[in-house]
Amino acid sequence: MKITVSRHISVLQVAFIMLFVSYFIPDLAKSSTVVEQLLRYGSYVLLLYEGGKKSLESNQLLRFFLFEIFAIVISIFTRDFYWCIIITIILLISNQNMEWTFNTGFNVLLVSTTLVILACLIGVLPNLVTNRLNDTANRYAVGFYHSNVLPLCYMYLFLFRLVIKKFLSKKETFIWVLIGLCIYYLCKSRTSYACVLILSLMNIIAPLIHGKRILNFTRIIAQLSPVIASVFSLSITLQQGNYDVRMYAINEFFSGRYAIAYHYIRKFGIRAISFMSASEYAENQAVLDNGFLYTGIRYGLLFLLFYFFIFYKLGKLFKNNFLMLIVLIVLSIANMVDNDLYSYGFLPFLMLAFGEKASNKKT
Repeated sequence: MKITVSRHISVLQVAFIMLFVSYFIPDLAKSSTVVEQLLRYGSYVLLLYEGGKKSLESNQLLRFFLFEIFAIVISIFTRDFYWCIIITIILLISNQNMEWTFNTGFNVLLVSTTLVILACLIGVLPNLVTNRLNDTANRYAVGFYHSNVLPLCYMYLFLFRLVIKKFLSKKETFIWVLIGLCIYYLCKSRTSYACVLILSLMNIIAPLIHGKRILNFTRIIAQLSPVIASVFSLSITLQQGNYDVRMYAINEFFSGRYAIAYHYIRKFGIRAISFMSASEYAENQAVLDNGFLYTGIRYGLLFLLFYFFIFYKLGKLFKNNFLMLIVLIVLSIANMVDNDLYSYGFLPFLMLAFGEKASNKKT
């Protein structure tokens, strides 16, 4: 497996790496909030510098300033700095090819994950043991705060690799499956390994798919996958108070995620736009591992449209590639059992969607 490193690193690439690592740090068993915040705010300063410089060169400084005001207003209303950074990134990367984010993201995630595992092996980071709801099996976190993090890191490495190469050899695919099995044995994360297996199978089948009808159908499903995931998640959540045995069984299968979401909705309600702060959300002290439900409850249902639009644009970009469309579907499935829409795993996909040059390229 070849890892390429460019000698020329732009300000945008440095900002991307800093932001990527800042989202990775909270996943550690021991993390520093100070380092995390320094990297995150530092990346924003670099993004502002690069955006200001480019807008000055193109005589669009006023446009950039107005968009930044808009970004700040959105962040104030949502009480989350995340939107300020993301809106700045979207403004900055317009008319640029963002495919490099997958290569850079892959390298950074591979190195970071390897360092965490080594730190755990020598005792710098603890190997925490977590258990699933109604399950006594030990699930090892291997240096991370939870046992599902390492499998998710591995899954995103596999996703990034697929996007970079577009197709993997059977030998490489077998190696990915084998290493994934070892991680599953340690961490017992079903969804992450299931996603790796599905993508591995689709990687083998993909060269046989040529029909326009199959491609068009897969593209529609890929573009609608976050909508389907959101509707399904919300409908199951709203039925948790009906004492339906079937709903209880579905909730138990998903490790209690929908019951947690139901209690959040009972406490905070669900609105078109929510003005809930992070501290208010954290009062429940229960992690909502569903990116679509988290978005709807934390920020409001209208913010789901942002992610629907991302998948729509990515579906157009990947319209001629069956395997890449399956990647999008798997991405939606993964975010039904975790919340990576606001993390390093989703960041390259977000940037690719808004890089207009990449959107016009046949994949």
